[in-house]
Amino acid sequence: MNTTASHVYNLWVNGAWVLSGPARAFPRYRFLDRLDITRWLKPGANTIAAVVLPPTGVTGYSCPTRTGFFLAGEITGTDGHARAFGSGEGWRTCVADWIDSHGFLTSLPTGHQEHWDLAGEPENWLTAKDDTLDSDKWRPARLLGGAGTPPWDFLRERPVPLLAVEHLHARHVWSGQDDRGMEPGGNLCHRFPERMRNASRVEQTWDGISPLENREVNLWVFDLGKTRPLRAGIRVVDVSGNVRLEFFYDLAFDGKPSVMSGFHGEQEGFCDSMIPVRGGDVWQTLQPRGCRFVTIRAAGPGRCRFIPQFNGSEYPWPAKVRFECERSDFTKYWQMSAESLRSCSSDVIVDTCARENVLWTFDACVSGKASFYTFGDARLWRHCLWLIGEGIDGNGIPSSVVPAQASFMVLFDHAFQWVSSCRDYYLMTADRDFWPEVRQPLARFLAQCERHYVEDIFVPPAFAWHWMDWAPLDRRPFSLPVNAASLHALAAAEWLANENDDTEVAALAARRKRLLQAAIERFYDPLAGLWRDHLEPTVNPGSHNTFGHIPAGQTLTHSLHGNLQMAAFLEEKRRDVLLKNVARWLTTAGASRASMGPGWWQLLLQPLVANGYASDAIACLDETCGRQAATGSPTWAEGATPSEFNTAHAWGASVNSLIVEGFLGIQPAVPGWANVRCTPRIKEDFLYQIETVSGLIEISQSAGKLDVNLPSCLTSGQ
Repeated sequence: MNTTASHVYNLWVNGAWVLSGPARAFPRYRFLDRLDITRWLKPGANTIAAVVLPPTGVTGYSCPTRTGFFLAGEITGTDGHARAFGSGEGWRTCVADWIDSHGFLTSLPTGHQEHWDLAGEPENWLTAKDDTLDSDKWRPARLLGGAGTPPWDFLRERPVPLLAVEHLHARHVWSGQDDRGMEPGGNLCHRFPERMRNASRVEQTWDGISPLENREVNLWVFDLGKTRPLRAGIRVVDVSGNVRLEFFYDLAFDGKPSVMSGFHGEQEGFCDSMIPVRGGDVWQTLQPRGCRFVTIRAAGPGRCRFIPQFNGSEYPWPAKVRFECERSDFTKYWQMSAESLRSCSSDVIVDTCARENVLWTFDACVSGKASFYTFGDARLWRHCLWLIGEGIDGNGIPSSVVPAQASFMVLFDHAFQWVSSCRDYYLMTADRDFWPEVRQPLARFLAQCERHYVEDIFVPPAFAWHWMDWAPLDRRPFSLPVNAASLHALAAAEWLANENDDTEVAALAARRKRLLQAAIERFYDPLAGLWRDHLEPTVNPGSHNTFGHIPAGQTLTHSLHGNLQMAAFLEEKRRDVLLKNVARWLTTAGASRASMGPGWWQLLLQPLVANGYASDAIACLDETCGRQAATGSPTWAEGATPSEFNTAHAWGASVNSLIVEGFLGIQPAVPGWANVRCTPRIKEDFLYQIETVSGLIEISQSAGKLDVNLPSCLTSGQ
């Protein structure tokens, strides 16, 4: 059976929940979720039911379209004959008015709040036959057309695996009571913080099996171990009187229950609720919530016994990589990166499963490469790169969040990283089908960039801005970091085009790279032996976007981002002077923390590691990764400060790419690992094993001796 929908859907077969999808896409594409439903079928009549949810999020975060659902399947009977079935005029539809979506998460595509009143849910609708449904409530479905009906011009097989669903063990960490007030509907998050100020703790234990009861207590807090996507639910044992079970989600727990509030809009907040009717009721949210702590509150004077249930939903990463290292810090960083990637990987790699749940270009690029080195699977990385390319419009203007409609979030530096990541993906996989899919958007993007070079220096246009990092960089026109990123993208585009025999794109990239490399010399500061972060323009660069600019007095004269990105393009003598000065600068207390976000750990430290400054890079990691690891957090935070913003941010996994390529010195020398380069830069013992398109590669170091085991068809270079 193949299914898809305009937005998030849930599917049941004979009352059993079987699937949620689809993989996100731009409106012109829909990805089909394929599933064998044989084990849910029974002799005779069978019922397939679905709920399709409305979209959430402003247009810069999402692609709202008209609601639709598509299903096409085939059953082969014991007689050997195939029978087709699918969505169409024979289906019945109704508005699911027993689910109140008040409290819309307006700015974010994280799904609306779900407030269920099970008394209003049609009885047995998940298993009912068509002729038993209330004809006043259930109307014939409106058939829009078959496959290819706009706006779904293309139906494609889902390019990534279906998500793995698993039951999660939750640890009970707090219980208490409040006034049990039960407001009529609305956004329950509004009153929650005030109510919790007067809540009191009551000692109670829970064995994880027995029902909870709202007699002495009506508040329970559960810890899921790390921030992750989950569906909260309950199984009602018995209920009497008026009671509502409310669920509130957060990333942290500071002694009392709390709740996330999105971007603090009046209608925002991460909570759900359900009003049970009878013993035996089973309920689960339709959309996953990203959180670590769940507070369940029983409101109202009634009594209820229930058992909490939590189900995780994550990308099924394979076990194609094995990493061991004598360095305990590297082992800890590796584990935190793996857990962060698991938390942030669904149908795409999101920046975080909690607050935003969107594919940011930069985040997905650095996380995608890290996911390959961590798990040996490049499918999700590839899909993210394809989606980013689809987000580059006909004029070559990129979108930093995809899939989404047009917004102010046009960041050229993100798209530069996309070009570099396309090069990295091809180097890892030698995927010959990849270039035809990204060639046109890449060429359009390079052509768009051609319009914005002033005296051969790239100046982001007025309709865009550049971000680069959380660091205090100078974002005015004539900025070095964004130009160094442009230089890397041009070099990557030239290499990728040449590898795929595309002389047109290669020539365009080579020409601009040559001009930019000459013009960028103006940033060099011979007295400091470093590159300045900013030049005063000699001509008027025109209007420019000041969004995100840091006042000049707070910026750095010489930044890590500009200088370390330039290292790859310098001859040996100038590179050595630059890296020596940068290494000296990094010894300044707190310099690395203030100047580098987690997504940049590999991009900036790789030149140091590769050129004899591995110990300085390790000291920098101690200041950044080490401080976060020391908190005991199982996942990376978004910023350099461990408590900054949301936890479980996948871009911190960039440290795994640095460990493999930098410290272990392992890289493919040619596309597809047909030749392997290995130059270890640490003395400690290690073992790294990865399944590549060319076969299993295992490289280890013990007591200073390097052991390389490759498939017989491969060679290694020292």
